Amino acid sequence: MQPDPDLIKSIIHKHDIEGKGFRKTAKELGLKKSHVFNLYKKYAPQHKEQMENKMKEDPEYQRLKSFSVDLKQEVQHYEALQKQQREIEEMFTRKASTDEGLADILSSQGSLWSFASSVARKIDVWSRFLDACKSRKLEPGKTLFEVVGILTDFEYSIRQGGTPDLVNHIGLELEIWLDEAEDEEKQQALQRRFREFLINVKCLDCGEPLARRLPDGSNRLFVIEGDPSCFQCSTIHQMLCLKCKNPLEYKSDNNSFFCHTCELTYLLGTHIEL
Repeated sequence: MQPDPDLIKSIIHKHDIEGKGFRKTAKELGLKKSHVFNLYKKYAPQHKEQMENKMKEDPEYQRLKSFSVDLKQEVQHYEALQKQQREIEEMFTRKASTDEGLADILSSQGSLWSFASSVARKIDVWSRFLDACKSRKLEPGKTLFEVVGILTDFEYSIRQGGTPDLVNHIGLELEIWLDEAEDEEKQQALQRRFREFLINVKCLDCGEPLARRLPDGSNRLFVIEGDPSCFQCSTIHQMLCLKCKNPLEYKSDNNSFFCHTCELTYLLGTHIEL
């Protein structure tokens, strides 16, 4: 007696599409597990062949099938790369846990770069570090070695209460360096803003520019008792710190203005003469 085709399709669908086992499928259909199993083994290959033949005529199915194969190969490739990366990361971590391995890693720029770049996934600021090097046109390997230092630097840091974990140590040292570099950039920006302000500011009384442009391209200010004054009407103007808005004091020894509140120095350099 030929089995019900709908029953066979239901068994195949529950197993292949819904992912159900033969025991659960048999229970749902009110059949014995062995009977469900035998029907599947007998008719599933034939059913799949029929479906494949039918789908060969469907362009969309063939497109999706090709895409699925390519995607599977791509995922397998990435998984293999990730596995290899983790193995390298683990080996480097084990190397850093030995005295000889630690000494070798911190012995040269190349050795430190190989270690840090291989465990970069564990260094939170690694991407920031690479971006900072790129924006400042710095060589990452050389900069890393200058920031982290050699074995004696690491040992000194540990004696001062620093972390004995090399990966964490590298991360902390890079974070300090990045914060200092960002602070320096902010300071330089303030310097530029202050010089531009002095060059462009006008007298509050007569409206004339405080700075006079010289033939060589530099600018000159008229100073009375440490404060810029107007060439035209001699009105004194007190300069304020761009950061805290407190009065600045002019320092003639290095041609700068100094803020006693936030201890910022605004160097005028050769841009402005007084």
